[in-house]
Parts: sequence; C-alpha cells; structure tokens
Amino acid sequence: MHGGFNASSVQEVEASDTTNGDRFGEALALSDDFMVVFGAPSSSAALYTFHRAPGALAWEQEEKVPAPLLNVVGAGDAYKVYMDDEVTSVFIAGCTCSYGGFSNNGRLLVYSRDADTETTTLVQELQGSGQQNSRFFSRSADLWNGTRIVVASTVGTYFFHHDDGGGTWVEQQVASGVPADSVSLYGDWAVAATGDGTGGTATVFRWDGATWNVTQTLTFTGSFFNPHAWLRLDVLVVGSGSNPSVNSGQSLTFRLDAGVVWVPAAVLQRPSPAAGDREAARNALTYSPGYNAVYAATAPGYGGGNEGAVFVYRRANETWTPTNALAPLQAPTPTGGSNFGDFGTALSSVAGEFLAVGHRVGGFATPGAVTLWQCTDAQFD
Repeated sequence: MHGGFNASSVQEVEASDTTNGDRFGEALALSDDFMVVFGAPSSSAALYTFHRAPGALAWEQEEKVPAPLLNVVGAGDAYKVYMDDEVTSVFIAGCTCSYGGFSNNGRLLVYSRDADTETTTLVQELQGSGQQNSRFFSRSADLWNGTRIVVASTVGTYFFHHDDGGGTWVEQQVASGVPADSVSLYGDWAVAATGDGTGGTATVFRWDGATWNVTQTLTFTGSFFNPHAWLRLDVLVVGSGSNPSVNSGQSLTFRLDAGVVWVPAAVLQRPSPAAGDREAARNALTYSPGYNAVYAATAPGYGGGNEGAVFVYRRANETWTPTNALAPLQAPTPTGGSNFGDFGTALSSVAGEFLAVGHRVGGFATPGAVTLWQCTDAQFD
C-alpha cells in the first residue's frame, strides 16, 4: 500500500527576489517536474516557474514571468494558478479584483511553456461574453489535457476549448444562471460550486460530444462561504468554509456510481476540530489519484495567530482515514493580533509523488514560501 509524505525530504522554496510580505505562495500549480507560483513583490505581480531534473528531489527556479495587473496589487488583484495533472506545456492563471470600487475586469491568462528552452510566454487573455466589466470573472478555473478550460464567474460557468486549427482558445458554451465560486474539470465531467452562510450547491456537468449538460445538482446545508470543489477520476470533493455545529470546516466527498451519478461518500473533518478553523477554504484542496488520497488544507483561525496546517486523508475502498498533519518548517511570527500565516493558502499535488503547500504570510514581516514533501511508500502507513 502506498504511504504518505516523507518528512525527511522536505524542501522550502522562496522567490529569487524575496521580500517581506511578498505574497509568494498565495497560488500555485504543480505537475510532473514543473511548478508555477504566484508572488507580488514590491507592488508588482509575477509568476515564478520552477523545475526539477528527472528523478531529482531539488526544485530550482527557472524564470520570473511578469504578470499583468488589473489594479495595484495591494488594492485588490488576486491570482490563482491552474495546470493539468500531466500536460506541462500550458498553464492558466486567473486574475480578479477581489475588492469593491474597481471596474477593471477579471481575465484568464493562458501561458505556453517551452521545456527545451525553459521559457514561458503569455499567449492569450480570455474574457467571457458579457463579462467585460466583471471583476469576478475567472475567480476560479481549471484546465484539462491542454484542450478544455472551465471558468467560474458570478453570472455563470464558462467553457472554452482549444481550436487546433488556429491555435487559439475560443468560448464554447456559457451555462448562464449557474454562478460559481469554484470550478473543476476532469475529462467529460465538470463541477461548479457556490454557497453562502446557509448552504451551497455543486452543479455537475457532463460533455456529450457536442454540449455540456447539467446532469445533477448536489445540495448541502451549513456554512459554505467560498466553497472549493475538486474533481478527479471517480472522486468529487467540496470543501466548506466552516461547520456551523462545531465551528470547524468540512470536506464533503462524493463517488461516481456506475459511471452515471454522484452519491455522497464521507465527510472529512480535522481529527480534533477547533473553533475558528476553516478546513478546505481558499483553494486549498486537492486529490491525488495515483495514491488515492485527498489532501485538505485547514486555513488558520481568525485572530488566533495560527499558521495553519495541512491534514492528509487517504481512501481505502470507500473509507477515508486521516493519516497525519503537516506544518510549515518555520512558523511565522504575527505582526498584529489579527494576522495569520495562511499556511495551506494554496495546495497542489502531482500523482501523489509531491505535495506543495503555499504559505503566503501576507501581513507578516517575512517572505512567503512554498513547502514541498515527497510521497513515499514508507511513511504514514
């Protein structure tokens, strides 16, 4: 049986031009031997690319790629980064304005990477029809096989596909009336999740060869502010903000039954729930099909000065079991009573071999970082 993450093979990476409060690690994506991390040093925005040699453990910075700004970073730009599990020649970055008072529109940036020259190029900026003035377009997105993209917005869910003839991405379909805080895409399945303080929904789509059709709407009660959805193979996970009964987050898992319908499976919670914890919030949930495990990140409690933690869950048949908790190498020191380190702000994995966790430490007098663990057979069995 495959195991967990080897604590002896931990590596922490920072930006080459690291500065205090640089938000490095706020968003990241990882696939095979390539990683992209968002950072905002000195009121700018950039995507830092890293790679590792085949079979090597060490990750090295490859490039710093300037990213477009919708506004001054400190006034509201928010980036998220997405990559296919296996295709590393293309990745996407969603940029939204997360604060009110700005009319600048969100957009999805498509990047191409040449592995031979280790260079990355911005090739296209996508905006959904009717979203030219929406600051929330691309609040979440996902990419599959380098050929399909799904994008979340407050008015609907957008689907794009790659035009092989022209080499460009084009809008394929809009599911109007299906707003989303988070979306995920895998093969012919897609999910769009949204929620508030009383509950939420996850709308499931399936591609029939010509159209994305809604096949199911999953509903749940409780506090689901900004839920995060993740879909891989036969597993769908929706992470909440906080559980109303114990004031701790929860991750709802669903399994694909007979290849047709999604049915509830297990509810994942921190082994020892604590007041103020927000498990699986802030794009902090991933599923690794290679090791059949869900990795859920618990964001820190407000005002508690807690740096956060990542809880590792593994599935055996249909049973999910917590295996361990991972923490940053160095806990940050708060500069104020309401600040926290946000370890687990971004969480990503690739086929179970590596787990990367962002630690942006915005508001701290220290730089952000990304911590990586290697998955081995020996650990946490």
